[in-house]
Amino acid sequence: MGHLSLTEVKTVLDFLWRVRRTVDHGSFIALILQGLKTLIPCELVGYYEVHAASGSIHATALPTSVLVPEGTSAITRHYRDHPLILHHIRTGDGTPRRVTDMASMRMFRGTALFSEVYRPARIGLEMAIALPDAPGVVRCVALGRDSRDFSERDLEVLHLVRPYLCETQRDLDATGNVQSLSPRERDVLALVARGKTNVEIAAVLSISPRTAQKHLEHIYDKLGIRRRAGAAMLAQVHHFRDSVPGK
Repeated sequence: MGHLSLTEVKTVLDFLWRVRRTVDHGSFIALILQGLKTLIPCELVGYYEVHAASGSIHATALPTSVLVPEGTSAITRHYRDHPLILHHIRTGDGTPRRVTDMASMRMFRGTALFSEVYRPARIGLEMAIALPDAPGVVRCVALGRDSRDFSERDLEVLHLVRPYLCETQRDLDATGNVQSLSPRERDVLALVARGKTNVEIAAVLSISPRTAQKHLEHIYDKLGIRRRAGAAMLAQVHHFRDSVPGK
Protein backbone atom coordinates (compact mmCIF):
# COMPACT_ATOMS: atom_id res chain seq x y z
CA MET A 1 0.00 0.00 0.00
CA GLY A 2 2.88 2.30 -0.82
CA HIS A 3 0.71 4.84 -2.64
CA LEU A 4 -1.89 5.22 0.13
CA SER A 5 -1.73 7.47 3.16
CA LEU A 6 -2.81 6.27 6.59
CA THR A 7 -6.03 8.28 6.27
CA GLU A 8 -6.77 6.65 2.90
CA VAL A 9 -6.13 3.18 4.33
CA LYS A 10 -8.61 3.87 7.14
CA THR A 11 -11.19 5.05 4.59
CA VAL A 12 -10.70 1.86 2.56
CA LEU A 13 -11.08 -0.31 5.66
CA ASP A 14 -14.30 1.47 6.62
CA PHE A 15 -15.64 0.87 3.11
CA LEU A 16 -14.74 -2.83 3.28
CA TRP A 17 -16.35 -3.18 6.72
CA ARG A 18 -19.61 -1.81 5.30
CA VAL A 19 -19.33 -4.04 2.22
CA ARG A 20 -19.06 -7.20 4.29
CA ARG A 21 -22.19 -6.25 6.25
CA THR A 22 -24.28 -5.96 3.08
CA VAL A 23 -27.28 -8.30 3.08
CA ASP A 24 -28.88 -7.79 -0.35
CA HIS A 25 -27.75 -7.25 -3.92
CA GLY A 26 -29.29 -3.80 -4.36
CA SER A 27 -27.57 -2.43 -1.27
CA PHE A 28 -24.31 -4.02 -2.39
CA ILE A 29 -24.41 -2.25 -5.76
CA ALA A 30 -25.33 1.09 -4.20
CA LEU A 31 -22.48 0.79 -1.70
CA ILE A 32 -19.98 -0.06 -4.44
CA LEU A 33 -21.00 2.94 -6.53
CA GLN A 34 -20.97 5.41 -3.66
CA GLY A 35 -17.89 4.00 -1.96
CA LEU A 36 -15.63 3.72 -5.00
CA LYS A 37 -16.57 7.20 -6.20
CA THR A 38 -15.36 8.47 -2.82
CA LEU A 39 -12.19 6.38 -2.78
CA ILE A 40 -11.24 7.08 -6.40
CA PRO A 41 -12.37 10.47 -7.74
CA CYS A 42 -14.07 10.00 -11.10
CA GLU A 43 -16.89 11.38 -13.23
CA LEU A 44 -18.71 8.04 -13.49
CA VAL A 45 -18.80 4.67 -11.73
CA GLY A 46 -21.04 1.88 -12.96
CA TYR A 47 -21.98 -1.72 -12.19
CA TYR A 48 -22.71 -3.77 -15.33
CA GLU A 49 -24.06 -7.27 -15.92
CA VAL A 50 -23.60 -8.55 -19.47
CA HIS A 51 -25.96 -11.45 -20.25
CA ALA A 52 -24.11 -13.36 -22.94
CA ALA A 53 -27.00 -15.45 -24.30
CA SER A 54 -29.34 -12.52 -24.95
CA GLY A 55 -26.65 -9.90 -25.42
CA SER A 56 -28.48 -7.66 -22.95
CA ILE A 57 -26.92 -5.34 -20.38
CA HIS A 58 -28.21 -4.50 -16.91
CA ALA A 59 -26.47 -1.30 -15.85
CA THR A 60 -26.52 0.93 -12.79
CA ALA A 61 -24.40 4.07 -12.68
CA LEU A 62 -23.58 7.05 -10.53
CA PRO A 63 -24.47 9.76 -11.32
CA THR A 64 -27.68 8.32 -12.73
CA SER A 65 -28.04 11.11 -15.26
CA VAL A 66 -24.98 9.95 -17.21
CA LEU A 67 -26.29 6.54 -18.27
CA VAL A 68 -29.35 7.35 -20.39
CA PRO A 69 -31.42 4.57 -22.03
CA GLU A 70 -29.83 5.26 -25.41
CA GLY A 71 -26.42 4.66 -23.86
CA THR A 72 -27.50 1.34 -22.35
CA SER A 73 -28.81 0.20 -25.74
CA ALA A 74 -25.52 1.15 -27.36
CA ILE A 75 -23.56 -0.77 -24.72
CA THR A 76 -25.74 -3.81 -25.47
CA ARG A 77 -24.91 -3.56 -29.17
CA HIS A 78 -21.22 -2.80 -28.89
CA TYR A 79 -19.92 -4.16 -25.57
CA ARG A 80 -17.42 -6.38 -27.40
CA ASP A 81 -15.70 -3.19 -28.55
CA HIS A 82 -14.60 -2.69 -24.94
CA PRO A 83 -11.05 -4.01 -24.45
CA LEU A 84 -11.52 -4.71 -20.73
CA ILE A 85 -14.77 -6.66 -21.11
CA LEU A 86 -13.37 -8.57 -24.08
CA HIS A 87 -10.23 -9.43 -22.12
CA HIS A 88 -12.30 -10.81 -19.25
CA ILE A 89 -14.54 -12.86 -21.56
CA ARG A 90 -11.50 -14.39 -23.26
CA THR A 91 -9.34 -15.02 -20.17
CA GLY A 92 -11.51 -14.89 -17.05
CA ASP A 93 -9.04 -12.38 -15.60
CA GLY A 94 -10.95 -9.79 -13.57
CA THR A 95 -8.06 -7.93 -11.95
CA PRO A 96 -7.98 -4.11 -12.15
CA ARG A 97 -6.92 -2.71 -15.50
CA ARG A 98 -7.05 0.59 -17.33
CA VAL A 99 -8.21 0.82 -20.91
CA THR A 100 -4.80 2.30 -21.68
CA ASP A 101 -3.19 -0.91 -20.35
CA MET A 102 -5.04 -2.94 -22.97
CA ALA A 103 -5.33 -0.83 -26.13
CA SER A 104 -4.31 2.46 -27.67
CA MET A 105 -6.73 5.30 -27.05
CA ARG A 106 -6.69 6.04 -30.77
CA MET A 107 -8.03 2.53 -31.43
CA PHE A 108 -10.63 2.70 -28.66
CA ARG A 109 -11.85 6.13 -29.76
CA GLY A 110 -12.45 4.70 -33.21
CA THR A 111 -15.01 2.17 -31.98
CA ALA A 112 -18.77 2.49 -32.21
CA LEU A 113 -18.93 1.97 -28.43
CA PHE A 114 -16.83 5.06 -27.80
CA SER A 115 -18.71 7.13 -30.37
CA GLU A 116 -22.19 6.26 -29.07
CA VAL A 117 -21.54 5.95 -25.32
CA TYR A 118 -18.30 7.48 -24.10
CA ARG A 119 -18.10 10.60 -26.22
CA PRO A 120 -21.67 11.78 -25.40
CA ALA A 121 -21.04 11.07 -21.70
CA ARG A 122 -17.73 12.95 -21.88
CA ILE A 123 -15.83 9.94 -20.57
CA GLY A 124 -12.48 9.48 -22.22
CA LEU A 125 -10.62 7.10 -19.90
CA GLU A 126 -11.71 4.10 -17.86
CA MET A 127 -10.56 1.55 -15.31
CA ALA A 128 -12.46 -1.62 -14.39
CA ILE A 129 -12.57 -4.86 -12.45
CA ALA A 130 -14.67 -7.97 -12.96
CA LEU A 131 -16.59 -9.67 -10.16
CA PRO A 132 -17.55 -13.37 -9.91
CA ASP A 133 -19.79 -14.35 -12.79
CA ALA A 134 -23.17 -16.00 -12.49
CA PRO A 135 -23.85 -18.61 -15.22
CA GLY A 136 -23.95 -16.81 -18.55
CA VAL A 137 -23.30 -13.40 -16.99
CA VAL A 138 -20.22 -11.17 -17.02
CA ARG A 139 -20.13 -8.65 -14.18
CA CYS A 140 -17.87 -5.66 -13.99
CA VAL A 141 -17.43 -2.39 -12.13
CA ALA A 142 -16.02 0.48 -14.19
CA LEU A 143 -14.84 3.97 -13.28
CA GLY A 144 -14.61 6.70 -15.90
CA ARG A 145 -12.90 10.08 -16.21
CA ASP A 146 -12.89 12.83 -18.76
CA SER A 147 -9.22 13.43 -19.54
CA ARG A 148 -6.89 12.40 -16.69
CA ASP A 149 -5.92 8.73 -16.67
CA PHE A 150 -6.12 6.63 -13.53
CA SER A 151 -2.92 6.40 -11.50
CA GLU A 152 -0.99 3.55 -9.89
CA ARG A 153 -2.54 4.67 -6.61
CA ASP A 154 -6.02 4.21 -8.09
CA LEU A 155 -5.12 0.73 -9.33
CA GLU A 156 -3.78 -0.11 -5.89
CA VAL A 157 -7.11 0.79 -4.28
CA LEU A 158 -9.01 -1.50 -6.66
CA HIS A 159 -6.51 -4.32 -6.11
CA LEU A 160 -7.03 -3.91 -2.37
CA VAL A 161 -10.84 -3.93 -2.36
CA ARG A 162 -11.59 -6.41 -5.16
CA PRO A 163 -11.13 -9.65 -3.13
CA TYR A 164 -13.67 -8.43 -0.57
CA LEU A 165 -16.12 -7.33 -3.26
CA CYS A 166 -15.76 -10.76 -4.90
CA GLU A 167 -16.34 -12.62 -1.65
CA THR A 168 -19.44 -10.55 -0.87
CA GLN A 169 -20.76 -11.06 -4.40
CA ARG A 170 -20.38 -14.84 -4.02
CA ASP A 171 -22.12 -14.82 -0.65
CA LEU A 172 -25.04 -12.78 -2.00
CA ASP A 173 -25.33 -15.06 -5.04
CA ALA A 174 -25.56 -18.01 -2.70
CA THR A 175 -28.65 -16.61 -0.96
CA GLY A 176 -30.68 -17.68 -3.98
CA ASN A 177 -29.70 -21.31 -3.37
CA VAL A 178 -30.74 -21.54 0.27
CA GLN A 179 -34.02 -23.22 -0.63
CA SER A 180 -32.06 -26.20 -1.97
CA LEU A 181 -30.85 -27.13 1.52
CA SER A 182 -32.34 -30.11 3.32
CA PRO A 183 -33.93 -29.57 6.78
CA ARG A 184 -30.87 -31.10 8.47
CA GLU A 185 -28.51 -28.90 6.43
CA ARG A 186 -30.53 -25.86 7.52
CA ASP A 187 -30.12 -26.92 11.15
CA VAL A 188 -26.36 -27.22 10.65
CA LEU A 189 -26.23 -23.82 8.92
CA ALA A 190 -28.14 -22.19 11.76
CA LEU A 191 -25.77 -23.63 14.35
CA VAL A 192 -22.78 -22.41 12.34
CA ALA A 193 -24.32 -18.91 12.50
CA ARG A 194 -24.42 -19.24 16.29
CA GLY A 195 -20.67 -19.92 16.32
CA LYS A 196 -20.85 -23.64 17.04
CA THR A 197 -17.95 -25.90 16.17
CA ASN A 198 -18.49 -29.20 14.37
CA VAL A 199 -18.20 -31.05 17.69
CA GLU A 200 -20.82 -28.79 19.27
CA ILE A 201 -23.12 -29.13 16.24
CA ALA A 202 -22.81 -32.91 16.48
CA ALA A 203 -23.78 -32.85 20.15
CA VAL A 204 -26.85 -30.66 19.54
CA LEU A 205 -28.11 -32.72 16.60
CA SER A 206 -27.08 -36.15 17.98
CA ILE A 207 -24.84 -36.91 15.01
CA SER A 208 -21.10 -37.54 14.69
CA PRO A 209 -18.66 -34.65 14.09
CA ARG A 210 -17.76 -36.32 10.78
CA THR A 211 -21.42 -36.24 9.71
CA ALA A 212 -21.63 -32.59 10.75
CA GLN A 213 -18.59 -31.85 8.56
CA LYS A 214 -20.14 -33.69 5.60
CA HIS A 215 -23.35 -31.67 5.97
CA LEU A 216 -21.27 -28.50 6.00
CA GLU A 217 -19.41 -29.57 2.84
CA HIS A 218 -22.75 -30.16 1.11
CA ILE A 219 -23.90 -26.69 2.23
CA TYR A 220 -20.77 -25.13 0.74
CA ASP A 221 -21.34 -26.94 -2.55
CA LYS A 222 -25.02 -26.01 -2.81
CA LEU A 223 -24.50 -22.37 -1.87
CA GLY A 224 -21.30 -21.87 -3.86
CA ILE A 225 -19.37 -20.52 -0.89
CA ARG A 226 -15.97 -21.48 0.43
CA ARG A 227 -15.79 -20.35 4.01
CA ARG A 228 -17.62 -20.84 7.28
CA ALA A 229 -18.02 -17.05 7.68
CA GLY A 230 -19.98 -16.85 4.44
CA ALA A 231 -22.28 -19.64 5.59
CA ALA A 232 -22.84 -17.85 8.89
CA MET A 233 -23.75 -14.62 7.11
CA LEU A 234 -26.36 -16.38 4.98
CA ALA A 235 -27.92 -18.02 8.00
CA GLN A 236 -28.23 -14.65 9.70
CA VAL A 237 -29.78 -13.08 6.60
CA HIS A 238 -32.41 -15.83 6.47
CA HIS A 239 -32.98 -15.86 10.24
CA PHE A 240 -32.09 -19.56 10.59
CA ARG A 241 -30.15 -19.08 13.81
CA ASP A 242 -33.32 -18.48 15.86
CA SER A 243 -35.12 -21.71 14.99
CA VAL A 244 -32.81 -24.65 15.65
CA PRO A 245 -32.59 -27.34 18.33
CA GLY A 246 -30.56 -26.36 21.36
CA LYS A 247 -31.50 -22.65 21.23
